[in-house]
Amino acid sequence: MNNKKANESSLISQYKAEAAARRKVRINNGAASGPLAVKAKDGVFTVRFGENAKPLSALGGVTKVLGRSRIDIPEFKLRRG
Repeated sequence: MNNKKANESSLISQYKAEAAARRKVRINNGAASGPLAVKAKDGVFTVRFGENAKPLSALGGVTKVLGRSRIDIPEFKLRRG
C-alpha cells in the first residue's frame, strides 16, 4: 500500500510541476496566443481577438451560442390583440 501511495504522490508532484511550467509559459507569452487576449494597463483594457476568431453571427447568432434568455420583464411583454 505504501508503494502505491508513493507512486501516486510522485505522479501528483510531477503534474503540479508541469502545470506550473505551463502557467509560466502562458504568462510569459502574455496569453496572446489564445483566442482572446485581454491586457490591462493604467485602468485601460485592451482586447485582442485571435487570427481565426469568428463573429457570433458566423456561429449561428447569440441565441445559438449563448442559449435562450430566460429574463421575464412584465412591463415589456408584447401585447397581442
